[in-house]
Amino acid sequence: MHKIVFLFLFFLSVFLAGCDSSSPQPARLTQTTARQNDNPVIARVDGVEITKSEVVEILLAGRGKTVLDDLALLQAVRNHAAQKGLTGSPEIIESEMNLILDDMAPGKSRNDQLDLFQYMLQSRGLTRPEFNLIVERQALLRRLVDPDPAVTEDLLLAEFDRLYGPKVQVRRLAVSSRRQLENVQNQLALGSDFTELVRQTSEDETTLPQDGLMPPFSARDEQIPAEIRSAAFALDTEGRFSDMVIYTDEQLRQWFVLLRLEKKIPPEEITLESVRTELTRTLRQKIIRRQMLDLQNQIKEKADIYILDPRYKKP
Repeated sequence: MHKIVFLFLFFLSVFLAGCDSSSPQPARLTQTTARQNDNPVIARVDGVEITKSEVVEILLAGRGKTVLDDLALLQAVRNHAAQKGLTGSPEIIESEMNLILDDMAPGKSRNDQLDLFQYMLQSRGLTRPEFNLIVERQALLRRLVDPDPAVTEDLLLAEFDRLYGPKVQVRRLAVSSRRQLENVQNQLALGSDFTELVRQTSEDETTLPQDGLMPPFSARDEQIPAEIRSAAFALDTEGRFSDMVIYTDEQLRQWFVLLRLEKKIPPEEITLESVRTELTRTLRQKIIRRQMLDLQNQIKEKADIYILDPRYKKP
């Protein structure tokens, strides 16, 4: 696990004091001091100095683009919020952080939540200042959308079916070309083991650690591509293979997929009324998050963002 640290730079204007021609030395000293303050020595190794700019240039080359994008998006959201008379006060930012911790580890003590949070930052290679950009952005977006969206009976029934209705579990092999998948199908016809073929050829990083096994999902689980759901629920016998499934993901990458039905899971013996209150609450939060994301995309699309540094301009 690697840790990436990003330093935020604040460039301060340097004002040089005036002086007369009879005392030039103080002016030269002031200029030298200004240069040292702009680029201080932050370490010495056997007498050799390492300056702040040396460290910053390396960090900018690594995380600079990501952090700049986050900063630009946050500023666009700040500008939009300011037009509505809203600013990112410490109180609303703290409130958003508390929501994040409670969602991350509901029912746990604050110390346990913070420990889990620190582990999450480390595992994702994030620093706390980077994450704070996300927290402020979410805090502002949350206060710009409807805080109490309507939860219709149809939405409630759909969510109930997604969580407690019948599910399937499939093993998935996904590659980026038709020829690759046709080759897999030919090997299966010759008696090759599907799980071993998944290990050798699948390009789906999300399921590869589980040898292609996907978590159980329902026919209405929108987190699963519609093409995958349709093909999976068309399989009626455990061990049966789907036809070739072709779909395009959110990053516009085309996938060629083969599924094997591992098991069919019957609906849970639970009634809607017994979970209505909790389901309504979680569904309302889900709608709010969707509204926040939609608003963020609208703000980003309308914002006049101009990147000056050629290293970070889009090609």
